[in-house]
Amino acid sequence: MEEEKNLVKQENHPVKKEKKEKVITLKVNSNLITIVALFILIIISIAQATQLNFLKNKISAGEVQAATTSATTNSSKSTTSGTTSPATNLNDLPDMVGGC
Repeated sequence: MEEEKNLVKQENHPVKKEKKEKVITLKVNSNLITIVALFILIIISIAQATQLNFLKNKISAGEVQAATTSATTNSSKSTTSGTTSPATNLNDLPDMVGGC
């Protein structure tokens, strides 16, 4: 009787052969990632320092000058203390302002 049950079980549930897939795992050390990121940051900072030095040399040689303000400034509205008064019209606002 048990043999018949086993045979029925085997007929209903044949054994499937599973294919083994090759899985490639790449073990990366976290210290290696940190070192690579630090190296990239150092290279970027060296490039920026070089550009800053180049620009500084050009300014000191007089090849580059800072931009001047436009002719429509609020300097005519300055008070006796030397500060400018706030703009009364939206057209009198400066073209570029700081901030985000």
